[in-house]
Amino acid sequence: MNSTVDRIDSTRIELQRKGRLYTGIKISPGSRPDIWNLRTGNTRDTAWIYRDGSIEEWPVEGYIENQGRYCIGPRFDGERFSRYITSARLDLPCLRKVLYALMQISTVKEEPGYFDPSSVFLLSDGAVLVLSSSLAEKQRRCFSEEELLQNYELFKHPDMKAGAAALVYSFALLAYIVVTGEHPFLDRPLSAKDIGEELRERMRRSEFVPLSLMSPEAYGEATLYIDSILEGSEDNPDVAGLYEFLSEMETEPAPILSQADILRMSRRARGRKTRINRKIFLRRFFRRYKISLAIAGILLAVGTILTANIMQKASLPPPTRGLEAEQVVRLFYECMNRLDHETMEACTSNGAGSRYIESVVRLTVITRVTKAYSVGGPPPFLSAREWIDSGLPPLERGQFVFGTADISLRETADGEFLVRYIFAQPAAADMEEQEESIRIVLSEHTERVRIRGDKEDNRIYSMETEEIREIDSFRKLKNE
Repeated sequence: MNSTVDRIDSTRIELQRKGRLYTGIKISPGSRPDIWNLRTGNTRDTAWIYRDGSIEEWPVEGYIENQGRYCIGPRFDGERFSRYITSARLDLPCLRKVLYALMQISTVKEEPGYFDPSSVFLLSDGAVLVLSSSLAEKQRRCFSEEELLQNYELFKHPDMKAGAAALVYSFALLAYIVVTGEHPFLDRPLSAKDIGEELRERMRRSEFVPLSLMSPEAYGEATLYIDSILEGSEDNPDVAGLYEFLSEMETEPAPILSQADILRMSRRARGRKTRINRKIFLRRFFRRYKISLAIAGILLAVGTILTANIMQKASLPPPTRGLEAEQVVRLFYECMNRLDHETMEACTSNGAGSRYIESVVRLTVITRVTKAYSVGGPPPFLSAREWIDSGLPPLERGQFVFGTADISLRETADGEFLVRYIFAQPAAADMEEQEESIRIVLSEHTERVRIRGDKEDNRIYSMETEEIREIDSFRKLKNE
């Protein structure tokens, strides 16, 4: 039979046969009868087109084998909705258009299944074509693992059953992406090996920065409604209700907020993101090193002790009470040599020094776990100052150096100090790979630190890097 096949993408073709044009949707990766139907009984392959208030069927007229099995029907010209999302072309009008079409089709033709952006097509004439649930499922079985993640898993809650609630969740998530340009539950490239597992875990835990904090100046109640859906706190999520809120986001004027309110919410957003990143790091770390039950028991005991210490410390005044501004600044930098992130946090406000605090938290966990693994071995952590004072000895396997040395402060204005110090930290790649010898990165930092009174204590509220100069070794620096 004389026919021509043009491949549009991995699961769609255009077929020309006897002067007619057809579109084909892939339903099986191999050229054999449809396994879906053999396992579950016959299912109806079809699609629905919503156009100008009416719904018409896209009928399947036959099957073809071409590096897999395709069902074919009348040709349609359009682009997958998933392509709009991945190419950053998605906007509120497009989102509302697709949601409205799905609402109408689910009301008249079939109950909504799982939302699958790759099974929705925006046609060139303005219509919306939606594959039936069974046809969409067959197409998904033909995707590669990466395609399945990018076109489907990114927008589906792992524990929600197909239906209206799952559809509302997916569109609330997409609305978040439209407004912020970011996926609420992702902060790494899609090529990361464990992204699927991490994505599902963050969705289950509702670990995201609320839209009302990410975009406090926009959309008012609509952002709170979207947050409640993503948090799982909305009792009866309603498709029509979400559609109305999306309409308000597009048409209603944004609330007027003062600059102080915007800054306050932005600080809360940064704080929320920092806490989420710390939790994610701990989970990644423990997954990577597969800590045994014995080690888990040790950590549990340590955690119990730490909790008791925290409760005891809660009743005590902060360690900065009564210190002068210069003493607080010096205390912050010296605490790196003790991996004392609690005191570092007490010395700061407004997110100042967060990158140093996060490094200390990460290295504290690594130090405790390494000690548990190598009982009786050398201490894994050496402070920069301790290393210098002991004559810069060679590091043993698994040891690393972190902290500050040669700290000097100069007051340049009221509440402002120029701080110069030597900073030592392990190379990140070496820590990840656990090589025989961990490389230590040395640099000389100059930072402008601003501090002000906060109730009864002085706190650092701004740290700006003036200069970072890499050096080869402490010995070279001392000989200059």
